[in-house]
Amino acid sequence: MPTPILLAALLAAHPAHAGWIRQSTKNGCSYFKGNTDRSGLTPVRVECDWDDVDAKAIHENLASPDAQVRVFSGLAEARVISSTRVYQRFSARGVSDREVVVDVETDTVPGGWAYRWRKSADQTNLRGDAVEVGATEGMWEVTEVDGRVRLVYELRLGLGGMVPTFMVRWAQGGAVQQTIEELKAAVTLPR
Repeated sequence: MPTPILLAALLAAHPAHAGWIRQSTKNGCSYFKGNTDRSGLTPVRVECDWDDVDAKAIHENLASPDAQVRVFSGLAEARVISSTRVYQRFSARGVSDREVVVDVETDTVPGGWAYRWRKSADQTNLRGDAVEVGATEGMWEVTEVDGRVRLVYELRLGLGGMVPTFMVRWAQGGAVQQTIEELKAAVTLPR
């Protein structure tokens, strides 16, 4: 799962892949898959346009690792190591826990915020009692114009270890959709 604050060089290095193919549309969001890269990973992208959410609440939830743990059910732990590094532990029924240290950054963009992360070259803060995530990089971008919120989420993920094919498909589809739905549930404005 994403966490805020990455090294400045990574701002330009987020997974901006060509060839996005729309897979589905649900609840104001379009879900895309990109071209499989040389390492065999398939990036995903979600674009949401919402008028019933609070952009500031999205920012507060994405900017805080503690808030992320409360919002995202698959994120079992997110511990700040330094202002640019976060330890993350993921848990899903039926598979071994995953862990990773990510370099993170939060930045302002016109009308909102951007959060980018990438697996750190330094994994010394891993506990060693879970499978190390093979690769992770991505971004959240949240902007608001005239009360309408635009959310863009990109993820390129290699789960690491031995993973059944159905689990890889779930990570690229159902888990991404669940992540978006959990975030929206946490930030929907009362009616």
